[in-house]
Amino acid sequence: MNGWMEWMADAPWTQMGVWHWWGVAVVLIIVEVLFVPAFFCLWLGVSALLVGLWLIFVPGLDWRMQWFGFSFLAMVSLLVWQLWLRPRWQRLPESGLNQRGHHYLGREVTLESPIHHGCGRVRLDDTSWKIFGPDLPSGVRVRITGIDGIALLVEPVVGSADQSNKSDVLSIS
Repeated sequence: MNGWMEWMADAPWTQMGVWHWWGVAVVLIIVEVLFVPAFFCLWLGVSALLVGLWLIFVPGLDWRMQWFGFSFLAMVSLLVWQLWLRPRWQRLPESGLNQRGHHYLGREVTLESPIHHGCGRVRLDDTSWKIFGPDLPSGVRVRITGIDGIALLVEPVVGSADQSNKSDVLSIS
């Protein structure tokens, strides 16, 4: 038992100084950036950085207090992140980039050609789109209700009398 106590007293983690803690902080932050992008290692790195700062003000701090401080700061910083900062983290609004079909949701158009067997093609703005919907004759007003992969889903508009708007005409190929 005595040999174990001597080994513990001379172990490398009992002789950590300011630069050791800052090195641990840098390694943890690099691990966060390169391998674990979940803000876990970041807060451990911040805790190691704070222990290093603590050693500047209290130079002869016992190794047990250093590790206790690191553990305590790590738990507190992770809890603060999880309970307070994370819910307030602002996400950027979705730009719709590469999701052009979403801009057409809710748009009403008049079919220039019929839909056969639930499938057809339309030219909307500058793009030809595949559409899925019930079999409909030409001249029927439809609403774009959804997206299925790269196809638009349509359904007929009930009770729409205005079918003369030429700017919203879909042409089926």
